[in-house]
Amino acid sequence: MNVNFKIEGMETLQAQLLKLGAEAGVKALAEAARIAFAPVLEAAKSMAPVKTGALRDSLRLTLKKPKNGELVIVVGLRIAGGKGVGEEADPARRWHFEEFGTAHMAAHPVLRPALEQNADIVLEERKNQSAKAIQRAIERGG
Repeated sequence: MNVNFKIEGMETLQAQLLKLGAEAGVKALAEAARIAFAPVLEAAKSMAPVKTGALRDSLRLTLKKPKNGELVIVVGLRIAGGKGVGEEADPARRWHFEEFGTAHMAAHPVLRPALEQNADIVLEERKNQSAKAIQRAIERGG
């Protein structure tokens, strides 16, 4: 499941990023993204069912930069490796049963509602935090 936001009208931001250089610009935006998306992570954790706490404890906010160079913010799960001999599978591996439900159990979505409840906050914070991060980076000289 992916939920994408596309923010248009970022010409001024792009001009400021070009002043900073690629590496400093990405760092500035990454810092702003962590702050802006924190409410989504906290909301998801607060809504996660706590049978063992494994699902809640697996929720993370990560930033990735795929080969196409765009910065991607992910609020999702960190799932431990495969099942070893004599080991139980990581309970967070079953997150999709909670999020989407099964034929035998109702859905208890966490990630989608967390983003929906906080979308306006994220967009506003992202704008504000990006501007602050860029200004700090410019003042530091990149």
